[in-house]
This record gives sequence, C-alpha cells and structure tokens, in this order.
Amino acid sequence: MILSWRGEKMSRKSEKTKEIHYEGKYVYCIIEGGEKQNFGKIGIDRTTVYTIPCNDVSAVVSDTPLREYEPSEANALAHEKVVEHVLQKHTVLPLGFNNIFINENRVKWLLTKFYRTFRIYLKKLEGKVEMGVKVFYDLETAKRDIENTNDEIKELKEALASKHLKKDRFSREKLVTAVTRKFVEEVSKKAYEYGVRIYEVLGKVAVDSRLMKRISDDMIMNGAFLVDRDKMEEFEKTLETLRREHENHGLRFQYSGPWPPYNFAHLQIGNT
Repeated sequence: MILSWRGEKMSRKSEKTKEIHYEGKYVYCIIEGGEKQNFGKIGIDRTTVYTIPCNDVSAVVSDTPLREYEPSEANALAHEKVVEHVLQKHTVLPLGFNNIFINENRVKWLLTKFYRTFRIYLKKLEGKVEMGVKVFYDLETAKRDIENTNDEIKELKEALASKHLKKDRFSREKLVTAVTRKFVEEVSKKAYEYGVRIYEVLGKVAVDSRLMKRISDDMIMNGAFLVDRDKMEEFEKTLETLRREHENHGLRFQYSGPWPPYNFAHLQIGNT
C-alpha cells in the first residue's frame, strides 16, 4: 500500500514554550473506530502516536516534519513496533514505511476518499494475524535419504563401485555425471513435493496464504498465512505435527509471528 504526500516543510514556534510543532503527519496504519486515542511516545524519533478519526475509521499517526525518513533498520523497526503495538488491541490495516501527509486535513481526506476500501479490508482482516513459515532442506541429509531409498541411484552407485570401471576413466566419469544428475533431479523433486504438501496443509487451517520469494538455495518454502486469532493453537499444532513428521528427512522449520497482515493488504492507491 503506497500512500504519500510531499510538500514544503511547515512548522511554527510557540512563543510561550519555544517548542517546534510539526503539521506533517506520519501514518502507520488504519484501524476501525472513530474515537481519539493516544498510544504514547512510541513513534519514530520517540514521537507521540495517536489517532485521527473520520467517521468510524481512524489513521494511527505521529507528528513529523515534511521530509522523508532514512530507510534505516532503526526507523523501519520503529515503524513496525508501532503497528505491532496497535495490533494488540485492534484490527490493523498496515501501511508501508514513510507515508507522510501534509496536515491533519489531508489525512481526513484520505480516510474519506478510501473509506469503502478501508472498510472492506478491515472486515477481511478482523481478528486475524499473519504468521510466517520458512522451510529449509538440508542437502546432505536429502542425499543420504535418497541414496538409501532410490533404486536407480543404488544401481548407478553399485556400477560405479565395480572393479572393471576402475581403469576405465571415461566410463567412470560418465557414470559419476549420471549419478550427480540423478541426485539433483531427485532432490529437486522431493523438495517440491515437501514444499507443496506443507503449504497446502498449513493453508487448510488459515484463512488465506501467500507464497513468498525463497531467499536461499536450501529454502524450499517461504509462506505467509493469515490466521484467525482463535485458531492460532490449531495452526501451531499443525505446524508441530509437520515438523515431527519431517525432522528425519532433513527439513528444518522456521516460524515467526504473529505479525500485522502486511502481505494481505495489497492496496494500490498511489501517490496522494
């Protein structure tokens, strides 16, 4: 979801307090409800986070100068922590990093213009969180497993161990190539089968799911799952069952969450 507004920096000094008051609003997420709320000084640069309501939806914001924040790890984490904090008590429609609006009126304009869209997504995400599951496949364990169970590879390795091939370099190299190719083929096949099955089984206890980009050669599945809060225990039990079933086959599971549902709020609103 890309929401942004750029303009000149607007600030003013209070003659009494000499403090700088920024008119810009950094928007973290959208929530249901038309009440004014204050979440404390948990925003980027330790700013106060509060709501700007309009009808029965609200933007969660903090005051900011009209400038883009550096996409540093510290700033990104500060943004995420605000959304995670709000998630504890509210259904959230999370926005991406660096969504800045010129003033409160512009935020209210956003809430009015996209009111129906926000309501649709808030309804979809109500009472739900995102869980992340990554599955890794240890190649050495996979090779040993396949070597002990695949008849074709057994025959190739027996032929490779035969005495008459010891002096026949060409035939031996050809057979080594054939064994390697077969290993790669079988490992890829097994990895695909494992990944598909795990994704499908977890998908049955989730409301929605997304396959994410795999980020390493040994990763066979990277999934995001939208889960009802009241089915979290069932989801975790299913995951543990899958882990026990596959722990002797070289599979390692990495589980994270609950997170705000970033991967299930795909709104293309564009620059505002």
